[in-house]
Amino acid sequence: QSAATLRQKLQRANGLKDLGIYCADGCSQPDLAAEVFRDAGFVLLPNALDSSQLEELLQGCRREERAMLARDQHRHGNRGSGRYSMGESQQTGHLLHCTEWASLIDLEAVTPVLQRILGEAGYVCAGAGGDFVLGGVHEYQPLHVDLNFPGCHSRADSPVVTLNVAVAPLTWENGPTRIIPGTHTPQAGWLAENWEPPPEDVEPEEWRRFTFCPLPAGTAILRDNRAWHGGTPNLSSETRFLPNVEFAASWWCRGSTADPRYFRNPWVLEG
Repeated sequence: QSAATLRQKLQRANGLKDLGIYCADGCSQPDLAAEVFRDAGFVLLPNALDSSQLEELLQGCRREERAMLARDQHRHGNRGSGRYSMGESQQTGHLLHCTEWASLIDLEAVTPVLQRILGEAGYVCAGAGGDFVLGGVHEYQPLHVDLNFPGCHSRADSPVVTLNVAVAPLTWENGPTRIIPGTHTPQAGWLAENWEPPPEDVEPEEWRRFTFCPLPAGTAILRDNRAWHGGTPNLSSETRFLPNVEFAASWWCRGSTADPRYFRNPWVLEG
């Protein structure tokens, strides 16, 4: 389809319907937020960061973008053309050594919700990074999950939760993440090992517009890493950033491993 047709489609219908039902105040409604998360596989926490925190984080994202693009003059990306994982570009696989990301570990509007989602046994901060997509990218990223290790569906509880932060407003045109509500756990009748997103060529057209928009800057997005999600076109002229921090439930982690396959997530898995 032409760029003009795509723009018209997105402007007309991009964004999850009834987005407000997925929102809760992390400070005053942590139980409600955890309930929404368990039902949908994600929850939106408005006003989780103030303007000074957002500015510091945005500048950190821009610094990482400059460093990465200096090494990728043809904009091939490391998550598809024009798409970049900030964590994967690091030798350690993460950005926790940067104060901008470390400051996200214990946010007043997020920690109470994480405590209720990840349980009384507690959790660990498992890493940090996030992604960005350049302006002018017209392609969709295929639906995928961020956690598909054996045993990740052994409980309904989420093993790993990602916190994303909207450092600028997410709009219909600047590449908001799409997510399919309720896909964090297999539907009745499905075996866990067969529960996976459909290929791009058979993904329902309407799913492509199930995106986190419109969302104001400062919104925190908590997402079950098992939920089906993917990137969308950024038709704006600006880079869209979504920095993140990842948290893993203590029941999911049993020590650590030096296995190079798990260099970004070096814990020994449950089961």
